[in-house]
Amino acid sequence: MPDHEELPQRERRSRRHAKEPTKSEKPTEEQPQPESSSIECPTNRVERFEYLDHTADIQVHSWGHDLKELFENQCLAMYDYMTTRSKVEPLNRRSFEVEGAHDHSSLLFRFMDEMLFVFSADLFTVHECTITHIDTTNWSLSGYVWGEQWNTDKHPIGTEIKAITFGSLEVLEPGNTLNPDGHKDEWNAYLILDI
Repeated sequence: MPDHEELPQRERRSRRHAKEPTKSEKPTEEQPQPESSSIECPTNRVERFEYLDHTADIQVHSWGHDLKELFENQCLAMYDYMTTRSKVEPLNRRSFEVEGAHDHSSLLFRFMDEMLFVFSADLFTVHECTITHIDTTNWSLSGYVWGEQWNTDKHPIGTEIKAITFGSLEVLEPGNTLNPDGHKDEWNAYLILDI
């Protein structure tokens, strides 16, 4: 993937704003995890992703200070494309685990595939995502998503995501690309969503 500076012809639609504060209501746990009950839904995250035009699909470019933030931003970008996440309340919390990857790209692919499954199978719409553990030796990760059941009366219908595309997926280590914030010292990822 070329550096950000080499892509001026593409339309860029960035989301780099602080989120609206969430309700003080504590989310319910759909899958009890007593050892981690102190983990609460983050608020005021600066979303660091943008949508890039791609033939018949959408390409998401996300960036973050570390792999956790990078992956979280990819998840949020996908859900923001499917609906307006500010309309999704963090009423329930779900845990997730991802295994079976062999490098950064395959771990991101498996993670995003799992996040799409959460919506496709259960109609659970994500407001926020937190990765609590990432292991680049065994290539696994775990964490939580907060959100609620899809409700067509409440949640605006965006674009249906059919699948995560592994082709052209790239995870770039710090120093390899300039992100829209003007930093080269952060992780970057490019992922195509099949719409």
